[in-house]
Amino acid sequence: MDDPNARIDPGAIKHPGWTAAGVIVMLAVIVAGVVLWARGSSEAVRISEPSLGAPVTLDGGRTAIPVEATIANQSDEPIRVTELKVDVLSSRRVGACFTAPPEPDTVTGTYSVALPMQAGVPTTGVTTVPYTAEVPAGTGGRLAFTVGPQTQDAGTVIVTVFRPVVVLDDGAELGLPSVATATTPEGVQRYVDGVQALTAAERAAQSACAGGELATFDDVYGTSSLQDEPLKRLRESYTELAGKN
Repeated sequence: MDDPNARIDPGAIKHPGWTAAGVIVMLAVIVAGVVLWARGSSEAVRISEPSLGAPVTLDGGRTAIPVEATIANQSDEPIRVTELKVDVLSSRRVGACFTAPPEPDTVTGTYSVALPMQAGVPTTGVTTVPYTAEVPAGTGGRLAFTVGPQTQDAGTVIVTVFRPVVVLDDGAELGLPSVATATTPEGVQRYVDGVQALTAAERAAQSACAGGELATFDDVYGTSSLQDEPLKRLRESYTELAGKN
């Protein structure tokens, strides 16, 4: 980066979350956190309280889990966010370990960061989008954004591991650790309901399918710091079906 003070520190936080497209809630306090970038010897930007938020509704009625984090501005100048970068580390479909009825609908949503697709899943690499927010001097601001595929089959669950980066107006970057999400929450619930509806004989027949998918979940958990609740529910359901609990 051009600014020698700017740096990415992907391990400094545990995770972020956001509401739909570019929401920032200003806080009246300075929030303690990990210094990721400093303007000078007496001025610092801190980021803390990473989390995954409650579901928010996208256009079309589907929901998404937002990534959230707090930026605390301890300087005497405002901090301006201009872009979001999302580096997709991996993305894959989760096999349906039950007899899934046809689901022809295509899901499209207005995610804050809509990831380009290849072969039905988000492509690996960096996607950059404009994102405008400001944290006044001596205050803190809560950032929130959603990340998801540009489009996907309604009947398919896609698990994506990505690392977000918040870009400031002077080119400095605030890096967040990796996040794993399962889209869509409605699709996940369909999978969970399908597994729960299996008879004893069907569960025995699908056990190997679920066991194979657990390797995917293990890899996702091993490469992410935060996982959303739909992904956790799906992993628990498949663990039970595979007889691994």
